[in-house]
Amino acid sequence: MASRREIFEGTELPPEVQRTSRDPETIRRNVTRVVVLAVAAFALVAIFSCRQLPRSEDVPLHAFPGPFKDAPKVRLIVRQKAQAVNLAVTGPFRLYDGSGAEIPITMKRLAAAPVTFRDRCLAVGSLPLRPNSEDLGRLRIVPEKSGTVEISGQVFPGDVELIGVRGTSTLHVVVHMDIEEYLCGVLAGEVPVDRWNEEALRAQAVASRTYALYYSLRNASDPWDFGMTGREAQEYRPGVSRNAKINLAVNSTRGEVLTWNNMIFPAWFHSSCGGHTVDATAVFTRRHIDALGGAECRWCRQQPDNKYASWKRDINFTVIADRLAKELSDDPEVGPTMRKITKNKPLRSLEVAEKAPDGRITKFLARGPGDPGSVEIRANDVRLAIGPSELPSTNCSMTPGSRYRFEGAGWGHGVGLCQFGAQGQAQDGRNYQEILATYFPSSRIVKMAYSLPERR
Repeated sequence: MASRREIFEGTELPPEVQRTSRDPETIRRNVTRVVVLAVAAFALVAIFSCRQLPRSEDVPLHAFPGPFKDAPKVRLIVRQKAQAVNLAVTGPFRLYDGSGAEIPITMKRLAAAPVTFRDRCLAVGSLPLRPNSEDLGRLRIVPEKSGTVEISGQVFPGDVELIGVRGTSTLHVVVHMDIEEYLCGVLAGEVPVDRWNEEALRAQAVASRTYALYYSLRNASDPWDFGMTGREAQEYRPGVSRNAKINLAVNSTRGEVLTWNNMIFPAWFHSSCGGHTVDATAVFTRRHIDALGGAECRWCRQQPDNKYASWKRDINFTVIADRLAKELSDDPEVGPTMRKITKNKPLRSLEVAEKAPDGRITKFLARGPGDPGSVEIRANDVRLAIGPSELPSTNCSMTPGSRYRFEGAGWGHGVGLCQFGAQGQAQDGRNYQEILATYFPSSRIVKMAYSLPERR
């Protein structure tokens, strides 16, 4: 990619244009060339600028992949930069190096043993792994049949990959598992399965499968797709997370994902919207996606066990100011301005800068001690910086003072499927297709057809 200086140097007038010419045709040709060069330079500058996007994603959608012979695998990082992990494998297994070549072994099982990465080499116990007398920095362990792996006391279905972190004595641990197996752990972690209606569980399964497939496509060139918690993650509960209700929800929707214009999109979800879900452009994205455009929801606030159907919070402004300055100072989008306006004194006030049509706050304005000296911040980023327990949702009102009073409804970012709303719809007799159509308008359910694994 050319530098900015090279781009602008490329627009220098050509010699024949610099020379005075009275020929109208020559002038026309030369002017045309200058215009073309200027347009090209502008386009290159635009491309250069797009490479430095802020944290707000442009959400590159992915065409629906297929056909599928087997269920797609997802890669879940379960330990990151660990000093050591305790690893056990039930039953026979195979070993593969970082290039995918099989490493011959005679072991039939692996009892619990510590795995470390030192001197550029993985080691099991005190034994460095050096097949062909070469240090092994990446290893994949594949149980045969339907074996499981145990990582520091937690059981996972699938294969495990150990990745040494160059220049350190730490390693990453990544589990590769069937997307349908992964969903069982997600349902166990995301919703109260025992209390949830079957249709609400089916809706969650389809949304979670879509979300997992989206990020597995998006992060295909990375060492893993997502983690168990945090950014780009769904809550995943390790262990054999199957019961009759989970099996029914996953198996009865097997392979089903949501598409918009035949594209896979991130099917976000949250606990409770408080009356209306919000367009993803207000929280996550730069582009509008019809399927994430927001929808009215009258069900979540009717749920008796939804403790966030309505809430009030009084928060001391000094706490708000300290947390915003601390949590957002390194944010690539607002961090530079935040550091500038809080360099000498704390923030002076927090104001509502923008609301969605349904009344949800979408942007706040944080003012510094000087004037001018303010920065607009997405409301959900303010919510996370203050703390989700202190500010459960941006579907609220705000009254300033020495203590700021927030009154609202809902829990979470408010985009996509409302989990308490899905439960309410299911109780009203609506099926999972109708539930998904409510929260992901103009989306379509498409089935990834793949065969069931052979019984052994």
